[in-house]
Formats: sequence, structure tokens, C-alpha cells
Amino acid sequence: VRHHSRELFQCHLVISEIPGKQAAPAYMVGLSSFGDQLENSLSSSMQELHLPCRLRRPNLESVFDCLSDAVLISDQDLNILFLNKAALQILQSPTSDSIIGEPMATYIPDIAQLCHPETVALFETPGAEVEMLVNTVDKTQTQVMLTHSGMSKNSELCFVTSFRISEDKQINGDDELRFEAVLQSMLEPAIVATKDMRILFVNQAATLLFGYSEVELLGERVNKLMPDAMAMRHDGIIAAHLSTGRTTVMGKREGHEVQALHKGGEIIPVLLSLSKGVDKTGEVVFTATFRDLRDTQALILAEKSALRTRARFEAVLYSMLEAAVVATKDMHIVLVNNAACSLFGFSSEELIGEKVNKLMPEDMAARHDEVVNEHLTKGKVTITGRQGGREVKARHKDGRSLPLQLSLSRGWDDIGELVFTATFRDLRELKARITAENTVVNAQARFTAVLNSMREPAVVASKDMVIEFVNPAACRLFGYSAEELVGSKVNKLMPEAMSQRHDKIVSEHLTQGVTTVMGKVEGHEVMGMNKDGADMPLILSLSKGCDGGGNVVFTATFRDLREMKLRISAEKSVMTTQARFEAVLNSMLEAAVVADKDMCIMYVNPAGCTLFGYSKEELVGEKVNILMLNTMSQIHDQIVKDHLSTGRVTIMGKRAGHEVTVKHKNGSQIPSMLSLSRSIDEQDEVIFTATFHDQRPKQSRLQAEMRFEAILNSVLEPAVVATQDMRMVFVNNAACSLFGFTREEILGQKVNMLMPKDMSERHDDIIHRHLITGSTTIIGKRQGHQVFAQHKNGQVLPLTLTISKGSDAKGELVFTAFFHIQTQTQ
Repeated sequence: VRHHSRELFQCHLVISEIPGKQAAPAYMVGLSSFGDQLENSLSSSMQELHLPCRLRRPNLESVFDCLSDAVLISDQDLNILFLNKAALQILQSPTSDSIIGEPMATYIPDIAQLCHPETVALFETPGAEVEMLVNTVDKTQTQVMLTHSGMSKNSELCFVTSFRISEDKQINGDDELRFEAVLQSMLEPAIVATKDMRILFVNQAATLLFGYSEVELLGERVNKLMPDAMAMRHDGIIAAHLSTGRTTVMGKREGHEVQALHKGGEIIPVLLSLSKGVDKTGEVVFTATFRDLRDTQALILAEKSALRTRARFEAVLYSMLEAAVVATKDMHIVLVNNAACSLFGFSSEELIGEKVNKLMPEDMAARHDEVVNEHLTKGKVTITGRQGGREVKARHKDGRSLPLQLSLSRGWDDIGELVFTATFRDLRELKARITAENTVVNAQARFTAVLNSMREPAVVASKDMVIEFVNPAACRLFGYSAEELVGSKVNKLMPEAMSQRHDKIVSEHLTQGVTTVMGKVEGHEVMGMNKDGADMPLILSLSKGCDGGGNVVFTATFRDLREMKLRISAEKSVMTTQARFEAVLNSMLEAAVVADKDMCIMYVNPAGCTLFGYSKEELVGEKVNILMLNTMSQIHDQIVKDHLSTGRVTIMGKRAGHEVTVKHKNGSQIPSMLSLSRSIDEQDEVIFTATFHDQRPKQSRLQAEMRFEAILNSVLEPAVVATQDMRMVFVNNAACSLFGFTREEILGQKVNMLMPKDMSERHDDIIHRHLITGSTTIIGKRQGHQVFAQHKNGQVLPLTLTISKGSDAKGELVFTAFFHIQTQTQ
């Protein structure tokens, strides 16, 4: 039950139906705490449970019959009016007929002591009890803990006396031997002492706690086990108890925190539980049990850690984009995240507590229970723990079938109960994402293939002007190998005078948008420098774009002016300009359309037919407006007319292109990147060439990458992504917090920086062997691997590592590692 302080306590729960003619069934709920907690009373529990207004307070007899403590109700003359079922058991009477009407003194000989002023004052303290003997029907006596109070019943004064059997009963004969055997077998330390506090018995656990042998303790006063300050007070407390019956510690179920003294002088914090009884000779004895609070405090920390782990687990599930369902071993759903509710069409209230069969088609539901039973009884596994998951059919709330990929794992909850966690991926979305990712990879491969096949030298550089790619033609032009150029600054290819100006030009462009060269169709004459140091006159064409990761890159193509005239002359002798032009367009993977100055289509390449859904014959001779949305078509002709008459340019010549939306034959809209150029044909007529790059794959790729990074950043567990040479390319917020580094300090560094020195030296050998032989000791294991990592401040961190292998958008091998902080118990 949850206390108003939000803490959870274990209790005995009794539910009974209240007799009567109610409009609906009425129930009485009784809570009786046990163990170390005495926090709940029946009345407060009824309020906490917010019982419906139609349930009025039941008669007291029904309430008391649900309690585990014995209850006697007597009138103002102390004659018994009522006793509950627990009282009948303690008094060993089969019925109440022989007891009701009898004086209380028949069964509680010391009933007069309950009216003593000190005792009455004691009972005003919540939870206060006194030890007494009660007589049973067969004239034996039982030691009980008792409380007594007055109440009003039908405007008359009556008394309520409740009691429970004391933990120490009267010991005689074989019972004493059994009592000592029980104490000796206890894991908790126990000591039995006489009323003058001489030790009669000590179990083995007590000798271990206090450091004395049994011989050293027997016959000694218990003060030997107390610090001096406590020993001085102890005798006065015992004397007061023996003379007045007053107790401050005795009989309290929750115990009392005190300090004990070890033989070596160490002060030990313990929880003391003290009870009083009589031995076989009738002499008073005291039994004390101790709990070492040093162990208890460690246990509390472990329990809090378990609660935090559960909270993190639930937070991760709720933040997942994939559907997740957690069920007990009998297949009742205990947790379902928002994605699962959305996928199956149920609310969480409709699913929690239901069998998982509710989410299955009927044919699969019948087979499912057999599979689970075989797994639990024989350990047979068909799905659990499979890395790739398994394709299954599920059932939506509306009855339709859902094709899903199921990943199932087995674990334990925070109280050690077996649970199963299932995650689902919609195969329709999964296949669409895979198609988009493949499109991105293919586009990257095509881009590289195009650059490599180009006769013109091409160089790709990052925004800080570091060369990332160079094609064979550029290597031949500048005299370097690709290995000598990749990773170097582009200044390496410039004369010194131009190199000094170059960095300033790039800085102005990136900060202010100033451009002097970029996007010019005719290019820009510059001087380059080959490996030998010789200057080369070149035509530079420069464009700006983004790579697969969304980073700004610059692509430069060069033409050698010394060879340009010779090549142009040779090309004219081989084929006409028109033939070359069409050959280039036909070989392009991007859609291309050529139109005259009146905007009538003269030519369309095969890629253009595929993109727009028309045949070549359907397009040639038509106005280009056929490929435009109505809103764009209305203003297009005016833009062209203004350009032809004034020379004003809004799109033409921009190498980066212009984002437009074009129209397919079936009417659907296609987001594209338009590049437009103007030239003169063989008859000296103006023509326009437009190329279209389909942006749908790019948008899908960007969305997929954004989802991936968003998922990793939302995960509460630390995550790191590294390339095959172990350079870290992504780290989430939780990992930065765990290792104490900022994201800037980690990205680009080797993962060895997060390892202790001894592990770092072994790590490279393990990765090298895996990449060559494919052997693995950690990768893909769901249960993880115990490792030690190193904080920025040098602290060694015990972690559980889970690592998986995959590919990035460029097809490059990457490793993703999740770290789970080990609890003190682990």
C-alpha cells in the first residue's frame, strides 16, 4: 500500500463483504501492517481509498472481524459485550456464547492495572502497548501485548481492549530447548538475560556481531555490550519498568535504534527489538534481538537504486518511438508505452491487466500459451533473445491485421519476478525507411561515381577548407595521389599569393554570405599550382551543397586553359554540339529538360520521362507549363518574358539550385531541386536547360537521421557511436554527463579516452581481430558485458556495456555502445 508520504509498505489485506440490502455489493477493507512498519489504521485507510459515497461506515463488529489483532468490547462495568474472531483464537474458544457477559477479569486477571493513571496516560500515546497475561478457556496463560481505550456506543460508555500474542511465550520443558534452537538458528543476533540483566543465553550471530565468545558473555551484565553513556541510563530504565510496568522500547514491532559496543571498542548502530517473558521456573527473562543497521543502510541504498533503475526503465520505454509492452510470466500486461497504444489502437487502461492474447489473431493466440508454457517449463526458446527479431501478425483494436517485427527479451522486475519485454516495429514503416536509407546510400554512391567518371578535375572540401574527396582527373592535373591530398587544406593547390587571399574570401562568405566566384556558369579564371610548384592557368567552377550528414561542402571543378582550346577543337571534329549535348543529357541520372525561348520543350532525357511519368513523345512540343503547379504556371511566362527583355535573373546559373515543386502526370507533387542554365544552340538561338533532382529521398534520409539522433538523445542511458577506426562521431547528453566531458571534447577522439589504461591497451587488438576474423566477445549480446570506464577526473566507473554494429548513411561501418551504470548490489 502507498502511504501518504508516497512510500510503499507491505501489509496484511483482508476484504470481506458487508451483509445487508445495499443497491450494490459493499465491501469492508482491513489493513494490518507487519514487519517494521506500523503506519496505517483502518479508519485512515478507508479515507485514503476514497470509498464511494454510497458505502457508509459498516457496523463495528464487521470491522473488528477483519482485523488480525484480537478485540474485546466491554461495558462500563467491564463485562464482555463482543469479541472478534482473532480473540476467539487466542482464548481458544470455538464460539463466543460462553464468553459474552463474562467479566473481563476472568480472561485478563490484571484488568485493574489498565485503570492506573500512568497506564491511562501511556495509552494516549499512539501505538503504546503493555505486556500482560491472558487466561484461555482451558485455564492456560498466554503472554500478549495489549492496548485499552474507551469509546461511545449508542450513547453509552464502553471499552475496547485489543491485544496480540507476544513474541515470547511462556517457556517450559522441551519448549525451552526448541526456543534456544530457534534463537541459535537465527541470522539475527539474539541475547536472553535475567531481570537483573545477567546474560543467560547468546546465539552465534551475537558473538559474531559483538566480537566476544559465548564463554566471555554468559553470566556477564548486558552493560558490557553498551557504550558508557547508554550503560549508565540502562539500569534506571529497567528498574522503572519492573516497578511500574512502564515501557519505552519493549514490544515495539518497529524496534528501537540504539548504539552497541564491540569488543574492540567500535560503536555499532543497531535496531533493538526487546520482549519480556518467563522461564520454566516462572522467573522474568528478557529477549533482545539486534539488526546491524550498517547492513540495513546498504540494503536501503540498494532498494532506492532499484527504484531509480525501474524509473529509468519506464522513462526509456515511454520515450521510445517503437511500441513496447511488458508482461508478467503469466502473460498479463503490466506496462505499455504511448507508441504501443497508438499502434494497437487501445488506451493504456484498456490493456494493463489484460492477457497479451488480446493483441494477437485468434489462430496465433491459441498457439501462444503452449509456446510460453514450453519455455517456462522446459527452457525451450523460439523467439526470446533473437537479435533480428521475428515477423509476426498482430491485431488492432478494430480487428485488422498488423504486420510487425517482434523483438522479445526476458528479465526480472525490482522484486525478482520474471517479466517479458516485447518491442514492435511496423514492417510497413520499416520497409519504407530501409528503402529511403538505401536511396541515400545509392545517391552518395552515384555522386562519387559521377565525380570519379568526370574528365574534369574535381575537389570536394569541408567548410573549413579541408579536402574530403579528389577524383582521378584532379590527381593527374595537380600531380598528387589521393592519399596526399585528402585531409590537407585546399591552399596546398594554390600559389602563395592566392593562398593568402583565399582564407579571407571563404571567411567573408561563411559569415556574411559574400560571394565572388560561386555559382558562375562561365567559371572564374584562377591560378593553380601543381606538386612541382609550377603555376597553371585554370577555369574554376565552384558550388556549395550539403553532404549526407547535412554538413556544408564545396565542390570545385577545374579546366586546364592550356588544353581547353585543343580539346574543344578536337570535340568539334568528332561530333556536333547537339549530339554531344544529347549524349550528356541521356547519360545523366538526373531529369533534364531543354526548351526554346518560347518555353516549348525541345528535348527531355529518359530520367525526365521517369520523374514526370510522361513518354518523350508526350512532352516534346508542349509548353513547359505542363510540368508546373497551377500557381507557378500563372507567373512563369511573365518571369521568362522579363528575363528575355531585361536580362534579369532570379534562378538561372545558381549551382546550388532552387527548390521547386513540380507536377507528375498523375497530378501528384514532387519536391525537386531545379538547376537552370541558358545557352546558344547551333543556330544561335537561345535555349534553356533545366535539370531536376528529386528531393523526396533526401527528405526521407534527413528525417530518418533526425529520428535516430533524437532517439539517442532522449535515451536516459549513455550512448556513444564510433567509426571502425574507433573515432567517436556521436555522443548523447547522458554519456557527456556520465564521463564528465563536453560533446566538443569527445567528438573525433578515439574511444580509448573513456577507458582505464590497462583496458585501452587491449581494446585496439580486440577490434582489429574482430574486423579481420569477425570473431566477437561482446557485440550483439543483449545481456551486456561488465566493463570499467574512466571519468574525466580519473575515477573508474563500473558499467554494463551493450554494443551493436551497423552502417551509417555512407555505408561506413559504425559501432553503437550503450552504458548501464551498475548498482552497488551488482
